[in-house]
Amino acid sequence: MNKKNKNNIKKQFSNTFGVLGYLFCFLQWLWAVLLYYSLIMDFAMLISPSQPQIVPIVVAPNVATETSPSVDIFVIVISIMIVVVMLALTVYLLFKIPSTIVKTSKKIVFETAEKTAPLILHVQHKKETKKNRLKLTPRLVLIFKVILMLVPLILIFLSKSIENEFISFDLVLIVGVWLAIVCAINFILQYVCGRLLKVKLQDLI
Repeated sequence: MNKKNKNNIKKQFSNTFGVLGYLFCFLQWLWAVLLYYSLIMDFAMLISPSQPQIVPIVVAPNVATETSPSVDIFVIVISIMIVVVMLALTVYLLFKIPSTIVKTSKKIVFETAEKTAPLILHVQHKKETKKNRLKLTPRLVLIFKVILMLVPLILIFLSKSIENEFISFDLVLIVGVWLAIVCAINFILQYVCGRLLKVKLQDLI
Protein backbone atom coordinates (compact mmCIF):
# COMPACT_ATOMS: atom_id res chain seq x y z
CA MET A 1 0.00 0.00 0.00
CA ASN A 2 1.51 3.32 -1.08
CA LYS A 3 1.66 6.48 1.01
CA LYS A 4 -1.28 8.13 -0.79
CA ASN A 5 -3.63 5.22 -0.03
CA LYS A 6 -2.52 5.21 3.61
CA ASN A 7 -3.24 8.93 3.89
CA ASN A 8 -6.67 8.45 2.33
CA ILE A 9 -7.53 5.70 4.81
CA LYS A 10 -6.40 7.87 7.72
CA LYS A 11 -8.42 10.81 6.39
CA GLN A 12 -11.55 8.69 5.85
CA PHE A 13 -11.26 7.12 9.30
CA SER A 14 -10.96 10.51 11.00
CA ASN A 15 -13.75 12.03 8.93
CA THR A 16 -16.11 9.18 9.85
CA PHE A 17 -16.47 10.83 13.25
CA GLY A 18 -17.01 14.15 11.51
CA VAL A 19 -19.89 12.64 9.52
CA LEU A 20 -21.49 11.39 12.74
CA GLY A 21 -20.94 14.80 14.29
CA TYR A 22 -22.83 16.52 11.47
CA LEU A 23 -25.68 14.00 11.72
CA PHE A 24 -26.14 14.55 15.45
CA CYS A 25 -25.81 18.30 14.94
CA PHE A 26 -28.69 18.10 12.45
CA LEU A 27 -30.71 16.11 14.99
CA GLN A 28 -30.04 18.88 17.53
CA TRP A 29 -31.46 21.50 15.17
CA LEU A 30 -34.40 19.26 14.30
CA TRP A 31 -35.20 18.81 18.00
CA ALA A 32 -35.00 22.57 18.59
CA VAL A 33 -37.27 23.30 15.61
CA LEU A 34 -39.82 20.78 16.86
CA LEU A 35 -39.87 22.50 20.24
CA TYR A 36 -40.49 25.89 18.63
CA TYR A 37 -42.91 24.54 16.02
CA SER A 38 -45.97 26.22 17.56
CA LEU A 39 -44.23 29.62 17.63
CA ILE A 40 -43.02 29.17 14.06
CA MET A 41 -46.55 28.36 12.88
CA ASP A 42 -48.02 31.34 14.78
CA PHE A 43 -45.44 33.63 13.17
CA ALA A 44 -46.16 32.17 9.74
CA MET A 45 -49.88 32.84 10.23
CA LEU A 46 -49.17 36.46 11.21
CA ILE A 47 -47.07 37.21 8.12
CA SER A 48 -49.38 35.26 5.80
CA PRO A 49 -50.92 37.74 3.30
CA SER A 50 -54.29 36.07 3.22
CA GLN A 51 -56.22 33.60 5.29
CA PRO A 52 -57.37 30.38 3.62
CA GLN A 53 -61.02 30.43 2.67
CA ILE A 54 -63.25 27.69 3.94
CA VAL A 55 -65.05 26.04 1.07
CA PRO A 56 -68.23 24.16 1.97
CA ILE A 57 -68.12 20.50 1.13
CA VAL A 58 -71.22 19.04 -0.43
CA VAL A 59 -71.70 15.42 0.51
CA ALA A 60 -73.36 13.41 -2.22
CA PRO A 61 -76.01 10.90 -1.22
CA ASN A 62 -74.75 7.39 -0.70
CA VAL A 63 -75.66 5.36 -3.72
CA ALA A 64 -75.09 1.65 -3.52
CA THR A 65 -73.15 0.39 -6.49
CA GLU A 66 -72.20 -3.09 -7.44
CA THR A 67 -68.58 -3.79 -8.34
CA SER A 68 -67.46 -6.67 -10.44
CA PRO A 69 -64.75 -9.11 -9.22
CA SER A 70 -62.36 -7.87 -11.92
CA VAL A 71 -62.59 -4.32 -10.55
CA ASP A 72 -61.84 -5.58 -7.02
CA ILE A 73 -58.74 -7.45 -8.24
CA PHE A 74 -57.56 -4.35 -10.14
CA VAL A 75 -57.90 -2.22 -7.00
CA ILE A 76 -55.96 -4.79 -4.93
CA VAL A 77 -53.13 -4.93 -7.50
CA ILE A 78 -52.88 -1.13 -7.63
CA SER A 79 -52.84 -0.96 -3.82
CA ILE A 80 -50.02 -3.53 -3.61
CA MET A 81 -48.01 -1.63 -6.22
CA ILE A 82 -48.43 1.62 -4.28
CA VAL A 83 -47.28 -0.06 -1.04
CA VAL A 84 -44.20 -1.54 -2.78
CA VAL A 85 -43.29 1.85 -4.30
CA MET A 86 -43.69 3.58 -0.92
CA LEU A 87 -41.49 0.97 0.81
CA ALA A 88 -38.80 1.31 -1.86
CA LEU A 89 -38.94 5.11 -1.57
CA THR A 90 -38.64 4.89 2.23
CA VAL A 91 -35.56 2.62 2.04
CA TYR A 92 -33.98 4.94 -0.55
CA LEU A 93 -34.56 8.00 1.63
CA LEU A 94 -33.15 6.25 4.71
CA PHE A 95 -29.88 5.73 2.84
CA LYS A 96 -29.90 9.03 0.94
CA ILE A 97 -30.92 11.53 3.62
CA PRO A 98 -27.86 11.07 5.93
CA SER A 99 -25.39 11.65 3.08
CA THR A 100 -27.40 14.67 1.90
CA ILE A 101 -27.38 16.12 5.42
CA VAL A 102 -23.62 15.68 5.73
CA LYS A 103 -22.88 17.17 2.30
CA THR A 104 -25.15 20.16 2.92
CA SER A 105 -23.77 20.80 6.43
CA LYS A 106 -20.18 20.50 5.25
CA LYS A 107 -20.84 22.82 2.32
CA ILE A 108 -22.45 25.47 4.55
CA VAL A 109 -19.63 25.33 7.11
CA PHE A 110 -16.80 25.39 4.58
CA GLU A 111 -18.33 28.08 2.35
CA THR A 112 -18.98 30.27 5.40
CA ALA A 113 -15.42 29.76 6.60
CA GLU A 114 -13.95 30.54 3.17
CA LYS A 115 -16.02 33.72 2.84
CA THR A 116 -15.19 34.84 6.38
CA ALA A 117 -11.44 34.16 6.11
CA PRO A 118 -10.63 37.29 4.02
CA LEU A 119 -12.53 39.49 6.50
CA ILE A 120 -10.66 37.99 9.48
CA LEU A 121 -7.32 38.44 7.69
CA HIS A 122 -8.21 42.06 6.96
CA VAL A 123 -9.08 42.68 10.62
CA GLN A 124 -5.80 41.06 11.66
CA HIS A 125 -3.95 43.25 9.12
CA LYS A 126 -2.56 40.22 7.32
CA LYS A 127 -2.19 39.72 3.58
CA GLU A 128 -4.85 37.62 1.86
CA THR A 129 -2.56 34.93 0.51
CA LYS A 130 -3.29 31.29 -0.22
CA LYS A 131 -1.06 30.21 2.64
CA ASN A 132 -2.85 32.43 5.16
CA ARG A 133 -6.29 31.28 3.94
CA LEU A 134 -5.30 27.61 4.19
CA LYS A 135 -4.04 28.22 7.71
CA LEU A 136 -7.08 30.19 8.89
CA THR A 137 -9.98 28.35 7.19
CA PRO A 138 -9.69 25.06 9.19
CA ARG A 139 -9.76 27.06 12.43
CA LEU A 140 -12.87 28.90 11.30
CA VAL A 141 -14.47 25.57 10.37
CA LEU A 142 -13.86 24.35 13.92
CA ILE A 143 -15.35 27.57 15.37
CA PHE A 144 -18.47 27.26 13.18
CA LYS A 145 -18.90 23.63 14.25
CA VAL A 146 -18.90 24.75 17.89
CA ILE A 147 -21.45 27.46 17.06
CA LEU A 148 -23.66 24.95 15.25
CA MET A 149 -23.64 22.78 18.38
CA LEU A 150 -24.18 25.56 20.92
CA VAL A 151 -27.00 27.51 19.24
CA PRO A 152 -29.59 24.67 19.27
CA LEU A 153 -28.53 23.76 22.82
CA ILE A 154 -29.20 27.35 23.95
CA LEU A 155 -32.56 27.31 22.14
CA ILE A 156 -33.43 24.07 23.92
CA PHE A 157 -32.66 25.64 27.31
CA LEU A 158 -34.74 28.71 26.42
CA SER A 159 -37.69 26.51 25.37
CA LYS A 160 -38.62 26.28 29.06
CA SER A 161 -40.70 29.42 28.55
CA ILE A 162 -42.78 27.68 25.87
CA GLU A 163 -45.87 25.87 27.08
CA ASN A 164 -45.76 22.30 25.84
CA GLU A 165 -48.55 19.98 26.85
CA PHE A 166 -47.03 16.83 25.38
CA ILE A 167 -43.36 16.85 26.44
CA SER A 168 -42.00 17.70 29.88
CA PHE A 169 -39.06 20.11 30.05
CA ASP A 170 -36.96 17.46 31.83
CA LEU A 171 -37.30 15.13 28.83
CA VAL A 172 -36.64 18.04 26.43
CA LEU A 173 -33.45 18.85 28.32
CA ILE A 174 -32.25 15.25 28.54
CA VAL A 175 -32.65 14.66 24.80
CA GLY A 176 -31.12 18.03 23.89
CA VAL A 177 -28.08 17.65 26.15
CA TRP A 178 -27.55 14.03 25.07
CA LEU A 179 -27.56 15.01 21.37
CA ALA A 180 -25.13 17.85 22.06
CA ILE A 181 -22.75 15.60 24.02
CA VAL A 182 -22.73 12.88 21.34
CA CYS A 183 -22.21 15.53 18.65
CA ALA A 184 -19.30 17.09 20.56
CA ILE A 185 -17.69 13.70 21.26
CA ASN A 186 -17.73 12.80 17.56
CA PHE A 187 -16.18 16.10 16.51
CA ILE A 188 -13.54 15.79 19.26
CA LEU A 189 -12.71 12.24 18.15
CA GLN A 190 -12.41 13.49 14.58
CA TYR A 191 -9.75 16.03 15.52
CA VAL A 192 -8.00 13.71 17.99
CA CYS A 193 -7.74 10.96 15.37
CA GLY A 194 -6.63 13.51 12.80
CA ARG A 195 -3.89 14.70 15.14
CA LEU A 196 -2.72 11.19 16.05
CA LEU A 197 -2.83 10.00 12.43
CA LYS A 198 -1.17 13.21 11.21
CA VAL A 199 -4.03 14.26 8.96
CA LYS A 200 -3.92 17.86 7.78
CA LEU A 201 -6.53 20.16 9.33
CA GLN A 202 -7.76 21.25 5.90
CA ASP A 203 -8.52 17.59 5.07
CA LEU A 204 -10.92 17.25 8.00
CA ILE A 205 -14.50 17.91 6.93
